[in-house]
Amino acid sequence: MKNLPNIEKHPFSTEYLGYDGNGYAWSVGKSKTSYGNWCATSKHFPNRHVFAWRLTEMSKKLTEFKEAKQ
Repeated sequence: MKNLPNIEKHPFSTEYLGYDGNGYAWSVGKSKTSYGNWCATSKHFPNRHVFAWRLTEMSKKLTEFKEAKQ
C-alpha cells in the first residue's frame, strides 16, 4: 500500500482508518456497490458515506471533506 497521509491500516481489523479535513475518524473498507471499490463511513456521523474507486482517491476526498458548521 502506498503511504497515504490520512489513511492507515486498522491495528485490530482488516479495514483502514481514515481522517477527514476536520480531524474526524472514518472507517474505510471494501465496497460491493456501483459507486466505487472503497467506502468510508464516518465514525462521528454514521449516516455519512464517501465512495471512491482507489484508496488514493479516497485519501483526496477525505482530505477535502469539510462538514458544514451548524
